[in-house]
Amino acid sequence: MTARLWTDLVRWRPGWSPPRGLVAAWGVVLGLTAISAAIVFGLLREPPRVAPPAEAASAPAPPHVPSLKLPPRHTDFRILSTAEREAMVETTADGLRLPKVSPSGWMPWIAYSRR
Repeated sequence: MTARLWTDLVRWRPGWSPPRGLVAAWGVVLGLTAISAAIVFGLLREPPRVAPPAEAASAPAPPHVPSLKLPPRHTDFRILSTAEREAMVETTADGLRLPKVSPSGWMPWIAYSRR
């Protein structure tokens, strides 16, 4: 009997059901984004507050802060002779010069690196 009473009270019913699942979730996200944007852009329309020129001129200058001391430069890297540099190069049949480990064990990426 309650179902009959309900149908008598409500005369119009939509012919479709409200969206559920993923469609409803996207609708909520887009709605919240639109509301947030309206709030943010509504608050940003106020003119920015600027201090009068007299107050800006009387502000104290920031204290001088010295820069940090740099560590001493190390120039004691290894200087390679021409023979050692040529020992770390392999020339292919095509004429390409490729790096290789020298007979003394130096790898080019370590020999040419600097601190």
